[in-house]
Amino acid sequence: SDRQPFMMWIGPHAPHYPATPSAWYADRFSDTTAPLTPNFNASDQLKHSFVATNPSISKTAKDWIDQLYRDRLRSLLSVDDIVYELVH
Repeated sequence: SDRQPFMMWIGPHAPHYPATPSAWYADRFSDTTAPLTPNFNASDQLKHSFVATNPSISKTAKDWIDQLYRDRLRSLLSVDDIVYELVH
């Protein structure tokens, strides 16, 4: 066979903000919330002032974080579709 190597670059915007999902994936992950590490919403007076003076994250902000997380997961489903179509 005369197969030659090639390079392909595909640069989808997902999952970066605004992470707009395809309409057919808009209802996926409806009950998913962003993972919370021990450092989430932490303030520590013994740390650098940037951390020591962090205000607590409000419920509104936490809801926004969860929504963005869900949209990022949803938008990645479209990336999965791209990869599937390339491989199959």
